Amino acid sequence: MSKEVTIVRKNDKKLSLKEMQSLVGGRIERHPEKVVIDESEYDVIVNEEGLIDNLPLNAEMNNNFGLFIFGNAILIEGGLKWKKEWLDLLQDKY
Repeated sequence: MSKEVTIVRKNDKKLSLKEMQSLVGGRIERHPEKVVIDESEYDVIVNEEGLIDNLPLNAEMNNNFGLFIFGNAILIEGGLKWKKEWLDLLQDKY
């Protein structure tokens, strides 16, 4: 993992679950706080076990938004839209 923050704007190609997992280096989790950039609200997607896996503090997220995130983050403008197939995958897995 080398990139600390990936920003996905409304008009960008939507990321698949596998792409998001690859960007954060593991299972994804939506952070409880949202961030605002230029009056647009973004969901923050992080590695579910970033702290447990001893990933480094994400300095960009900490310095710009005051969030303590360990490892890479994905900012999704307008929020993460749960696709039906993702929900089906989760139900099959658990």
